[in-house]
Amino acid sequence: MIADLYLPYRIPRPRPWRRRRRRLLAALVVVAALLVLLANAVYGGDGHGFEQVQVRPGDTLWTIAAVHYGGGGDLRARVDDIVTANHLGAGGLTPGESLVLPPP
Repeated sequence: MIADLYLPYRIPRPRPWRRRRRRLLAALVVVAALLVLLANAVYGGDGHGFEQVQVRPGDTLWTIAAVHYGGGGDLRARVDDIVTANHLGAGGLTPGESLVLPPP
């Protein structure tokens, strides 16, 4: 009866499905990290092509668009782009305000 109580200690080995699950989880973590890095590189916050302008007294959206996008042609689309990029409402511009100008 004493012999039944003493069993040699065995190191439990992970089951194959648990190893596969761990490998799959590790692979998913690596893929998620790569996607985050890729998204940061593609949609990064360094503002490729965007220019920042400070509003001076007497400036209007039309004059800013004419100076930065060229005076020739129809500037309505450019003014709309500036309004959209800066979330501007019906109020006027305030001197000292910073505007983001989308790329042409």
